[in-house]
Amino acid sequence: MLTLILITCFRDWQSVQLRIKDHPEFNQFFFECPEDVPWTEYDLEGNETRIPYEVLDTSEAEKTYRNYVSGLQQEQKRLE
Repeated sequence: MLTLILITCFRDWQSVQLRIKDHPEFNQFFFECPEDVPWTEYDLEGNETRIPYEVLDTSEAEKTYRNYVSGLQQEQKRLE
C-alpha cells in the first residue's frame, strides 16, 4: 500500500507539514496568510476555496493526520 508507506515515512507532524508545503500542487489547495494576520482573522475573499496553510499548525490537524495513519495501519493489518 503505497499511500501507507509514503505517509508513515514521515513520523512527525512537522515533517508532514513541510512535505505538504513543498508539494507541486500546494497552491491549488492551500494559501499562506500574511505574517501579520492570524489565519483565524483572515478575511477570505468570496470565492476562496483553498485552506489557510496555518490551519496545519493546530492540534486538530495533527490529530486528524494521526487518526488517518492509524486507520491505514489497521486496514493494512486486516488485509495481511
